[in-house]
Amino acid sequence: MVQIWLKKDNDLKPVMSRPLTEDDFIENTSYGRTIGRTAGFLPNTETTRKYVKFETESIKHGGPKGIQHQVFEVNEVSNEKIEFDYYSKDLENHYYGNMMIKVIYEIINGSTLRVTHIAKTDKETLCNLTVHPYFNLTNKPTIEDHVLFIDSTTTAIRSKGSNIFNEIIDVKGTFKDFSTPKALVVDDNNHLDDIYYSNKDKELLRLSADGITLKLRSNYPTMVVFTQNAASRTDLSVAAKGAKYSSIAIECQRSQLGLPILDVNEDYNYYTDYIFEF
Repeated sequence: MVQIWLKKDNDLKPVMSRPLTEDDFIENTSYGRTIGRTAGFLPNTETTRKYVKFETESIKHGGPKGIQHQVFEVNEVSNEKIEFDYYSKDLENHYYGNMMIKVIYEIINGSTLRVTHIAKTDKETLCNLTVHPYFNLTNKPTIEDHVLFIDSTTTAIRSKGSNIFNEIIDVKGTFKDFSTPKALVVDDNNHLDDIYYSNKDKELLRLSADGITLKLRSNYPTMVVFTQNAASRTDLSVAAKGAKYSSIAIECQRSQLGLPILDVNEDYNYYTDYIFEF
């Protein structure tokens, strides 16, 4: 996802933060990419070694040769839909099983972008695909004039001193509680990199600024909300290289509590709707 443009008052208005040039986009492999085979952190344990032939202590976002680094084949193109395929071979990036992966981008009713991830494996393996769009509805170098609503106060937390999520807590009444809409105020002490649990197939989130509202709907059970806490490695469309907190990433995915196992006879089929009102 390189950019989303809204036709507003006969002008095209960008609503994503993205690396500024094509070369920057290739170098900066998190913005707008499909991430996998597994999103997030995967530790090297006795259990995970059943599904991954580890050569390191852990894997993050599918590893250094993850899906986000691969070139997909274009399978179908129309005015409102584009479909990509990728064949991930057994032991590619150390994951067991040959996996067919399909990513579909589709415009629905002119105001919804649906992203669908489909996968099938020939051997029991792990699969948790997500996409990393970074949003900035004002095109300014800050998100502090954005109002956020999240239909959940239930989040997953990491074990102390590790990247393993093993507990669910309620953040009601804390900085991370957006069950009542409130403006984002983000700094080094208050920022988001959190997994929110919610009911599937309903409105999970609303983000509003500059007369635009983005609504999110998905059949994924969780979403990661990340306020771009790390300094950008490249110049961005909304801010200069080194900027922090200039956009917000919203990544729907399977839970990171437990392993995202995909069985041989199982169809992996998840969608995320980005619904715009303006």
